[in-house]
Amino acid sequence: MRTLALIAVTLGATAALAHSQAKAMTQNEFKVAPKATIVVDSSAGGVELSPGPAGVVKIEAERQASSEDEARKLDVQTKLDGNTVRVTYKHDGGNWHDNASVSFRISAPADTKIEVRTGGGGVDVHGFSSGVRVDTGGGGIEISDTAGALQLRSGGGSIEVKRVKGTVDVSTGGGSVRVEGALSGRNRVETGGGSIKVAIPGASKLSVDASTGGGSARNDFGIPGDGERHSGRFHGNIGDGTGGSLELRTGGGSIHLGKDG
Repeated sequence: MRTLALIAVTLGATAALAHSQAKAMTQNEFKVAPKATIVVDSSAGGVELSPGPAGVVKIEAERQASSEDEARKLDVQTKLDGNTVRVTYKHDGGNWHDNASVSFRISAPADTKIEVRTGGGGVDVHGFSSGVRVDTGGGGIEISDTAGALQLRSGGGSIEVKRVKGTVDVSTGGGSVRVEGALSGRNRVETGGGSIKVAIPGASKLSVDASTGGGSARNDFGIPGDGERHSGRFHGNIGDGTGGSLELRTGGGSIHLGKDG
């Protein structure tokens, strides 16, 4: 492991805090074999992951707290465990940690499997081919240009998935959800109250079941609704339905299943 400690402290008053915030930056680098895994477990703060050169994982951690000393003391750990890189930030509950957070920016080979858990920050992942799993307490999730199985959970933030190829299992406690791409296998999109927009190729072969507790549900594939034209439910097949299934559920928002391209 090669570690670069770049302690860059910036002080600036914010509207939310009566005192200045300090930032301490560190960078770590690990050598990995093909088909590595990255596991990020963070109490608070955003996470960004993007593809980089083969065989190398680079991690940049931006720690933020009330002072430089407090930022340095935040419990950030990175280690290589077999072919898995583990990145951890744990909030210890001390009073001076109340406004503390750590933002991670990570690059890794495109064939890396991604797993992220965060207490509340946003997560942005793009360009990986071995599947992505994200669980955040309330931040938004953005995923693009990925392949494999996607498992995405947010306590209430919005979720956006673009140019995906594979299977999606997506849920949020109340934000909107947008999914775009070629889906196969068993797929599920759910929100407690936001809208759902899904766009898939016209040549897809999926069985579809969509329902909303209060909004409208419509599609561009000619699948009939239950009852009135703007009924809150429709179900049927796209093509012969042999390519997998797609379940869409919202507690009160609208649903639109459209054609991509």
